[in-house]
Amino acid sequence: MSIIKVGWTVPTHFKEAKMRNLTFPKVSMSVTALALLTVFSVAGCGGGGNGTPTSGGGTVDTTPPTIASTVPANGATNVAVNSIVTATFSETMDSTSLTSANYYINGVTANVSSKCSSAFLDPTSDLSPSTSYTVTITGVKDSAGNASANPYLWTFSTSSPVIAKVIAAGGSHTIALKIDGTLWAWGNNSVGQLGDGTLTNKSTPTPIGTATNWSAIAAGDLHTIALKTDGTLWAWGWNGNGQLGDGTLTNKSTPTQIGTATNWSAIAAGSAHTIALKTDGTLWAWGNNGAGQLGDGTSTNRSTPTQIGTATNWSAIAAGDLHTTALKTDGTLWAWGYNLDGQLGDGTTTNKSTPTQIGTGTNWSAISAGYSHTTALKSDGTLWAWGNNGAGQLGDGTSTNRSTPVQAIGLTGVAAIAAGRYTVGAVFEGYTVGNTGGYTVVLKNDGTVWTLGPSTGVGIPSQVGGLTGVTAVADGGGHAVVLKSNGTVWAWGNNSYGQLGDGTTTLRSTPVQVNFSSPTTIASAPAGVTAAAGSSQITVAWSDASGATSYDIYYSTSPSVSTTTGTKVTCATSPYTIKGLTAGVTYYVIVVASNGYGDSTPSTIVNATTTGTTGGGGGGGTYYWANWDCGSSSQCASLMGGSTGSTGLLCTLDDCNAWKSMYFPGASCSTTATYTKRESVGKNGVCNKSGVDF
Repeated sequence: MSIIKVGWTVPTHFKEAKMRNLTFPKVSMSVTALALLTVFSVAGCGGGGNGTPTSGGGTVDTTPPTIASTVPANGATNVAVNSIVTATFSETMDSTSLTSANYYINGVTANVSSKCSSAFLDPTSDLSPSTSYTVTITGVKDSAGNASANPYLWTFSTSSPVIAKVIAAGGSHTIALKIDGTLWAWGNNSVGQLGDGTLTNKSTPTPIGTATNWSAIAAGDLHTIALKTDGTLWAWGWNGNGQLGDGTLTNKSTPTQIGTATNWSAIAAGSAHTIALKTDGTLWAWGNNGAGQLGDGTSTNRSTPTQIGTATNWSAIAAGDLHTTALKTDGTLWAWGYNLDGQLGDGTTTNKSTPTQIGTGTNWSAISAGYSHTTALKSDGTLWAWGNNGAGQLGDGTSTNRSTPVQAIGLTGVAAIAAGRYTVGAVFEGYTVGNTGGYTVVLKNDGTVWTLGPSTGVGIPSQVGGLTGVTAVADGGGHAVVLKSNGTVWAWGNNSYGQLGDGTTTLRSTPVQVNFSSPTTIASAPAGVTAAAGSSQITVAWSDASGATSYDIYYSTSPSVSTTTGTKVTCATSPYTIKGLTAGVTYYVIVVASNGYGDSTPSTIVNATTTGTTGGGGGGGTYYWANWDCGSSSQCASLMGGSTGSTGLLCTLDDCNAWKSMYFPGASCSTTATYTKRESVGKNGVCNKSGVDF
């Protein structure tokens, strides 16, 4: 009796596989047959596919792998800096060989992760903007040990930094307008306020549609308003008080046009109300009006734009939580709405439901409204503030509320202001705010940024370190955003929803740059998924998903199959046949696409009910595959319909015959007998029975 040991290599997501010692009395095996065994794989256990041998017809694999596709493509230009450099090979690779090959980006060794036949280079690091790249790969082997003699090489170049020109900060989301007229958003998206058609939060900028003619933006607590260059008005997000202005109370997750007017010129968004100007100088408002903040003399909510008075000389507007302020062309200042903390500035704490003039000054030049305080600039560059001052946000050196404008101490040459709003427990610059109030961000003419509020000491201006060349500021509900002259956007403060745009949800007490690359491109969910029934098997097929480099199948007898409850088949290719299932049972299937950014959302669940009789896949008997020592033996066993351990892996008659036809031409498998471990097709061309070795 002779002993033959056979070894081969499979991907490292399975344990190193080997065949047990097999004894073959009176049977000889040629070197060719031995070589064939080294390239044989079991579906689900070595990436073989469709539950059948992958070498097909006994052909030895002697072909080195080639690159089937790359990301970015060879010669690509204007590549986003957060693209993951990916090489996808022509065949399923040995994972150990794949990751131990040599990868270079511009001559520097790259870190590599892999899945199936794809290698991802430096997946956690961004590329540099406006840079040419050359990628070189050497020493790659396939699962049969074939190595390419020549290096793989391709080139591409990245885009210039994305330039923004307008910013707006909402309660916990942020909006930016690029110089190319496109609109981008990130942060909280619970009611569709980002406008991308989903309710999914985003921690990096996400494009809002494809329009390139946006001209102005404003962000409320949970809704967003924007203008186009054609003078049309658009809104999306929360609409519980009619603040979108479309005549409904229905939330919108994509931009919705408000009316048909084409002469809108300026917009402002409060917590749940909206203010807008037309080119004829008229003032309009809609949304929540519980405190008279719309200014129409009532406390009735409005779901469509309502004109405020008859004046035609309004020039600027700002909306706070429950109050509104505005300027006229004559330099006078007006306010209305909620006034408990004196935020209207008229010397009282009485609400007003129509515009009320604040003092007699005629040199007001800019305004901003926070949660319960108001700030304004005079034409001489001095800063004035009034209302809630609990955190020192008025800048007068005290924490005393003010019902008339007071000048902020130590701030001159002010170019722009932004009054923020926050609620109990919000965090700004690393400080947790213990009471409802606000803060103020100030931009000076020299491009430096200063803050007034909880982190600066009572009423004492504090410069924000590391920020120069700033041209615009915006405040949200606990986070601040600034725009630099080079078009980069920076943010700090609360980040629970990703509103800082740096790709995290980590609170930042100092400014971080918004990751204004193209958004990470998770593969789209596979579409067109089907499941076709067979004898103790189902065949799953799907259409290619955009951006995918590999696919995984999850199946279960539960209608609620998921990626956590289903049995996983990794590195599958369409169509894929899952064999060895129980006959007469309904199986539910989903398919997930993957790439270097991660996994897609699962496909739609499909199902199929297997045919045949329990046992031999149509023959009535029970058949066992060769006893592979596989790292994912439980997965293999489940895929093949059997159990692991001393009894081996159950297979169907078709599987048995596939093995037979490949290595023992002319042999046949019994359709009635039961076979045990290490047996498939044995001597005399008959599948061995229980207790009988080769």
